[in-house]
Amino acid sequence: MKYLIILCSILFLIPKLIYADSIDQKVNQLEECESGRRVNVKYLDWNNEWSYSSWQFQWKTFVKYNHKFHFRDNLILKDIYDRDLQRRMVIAILTTERYGWKNWLNCSKKIGLDKWMDTYFEINQNLVLKR
Repeated sequence: MKYLIILCSILFLIPKLIYADSIDQKVNQLEECESGRRVNVKYLDWNNEWSYSSWQFQWKTFVKYNHKFHFRDNLILKDIYDRDLQRRMVIAILTTERYGWKNWLNCSKKIGLDKWMDTYFEINQNLVLKR
């Protein structure tokens, strides 16, 4: 019985571990699609707002998620060019918000992130429910 419990635990954790490694790959693909993995880029977006850096955050969105996840106390505009900060923010958004991928709607659909995140949340939902 003890080994059966261990085996079941492992079987439930394996998909989560696989997806933990793969989230980095998807975040990299998203960065490639959004900016060509360039940090010092700025585009005027369709809504007449500037989008900045690797994952093309707009200032209002960047401030909103910084506040939500408590990354930095006092943001200044140059912080939006901080690739590591953007990366941590993207991962936080994708792994905590069911439809966080919609922040990058076109690229998410282009790289299949929308469907991938559906599976990610389904796996995590099942793991939570089975505990």
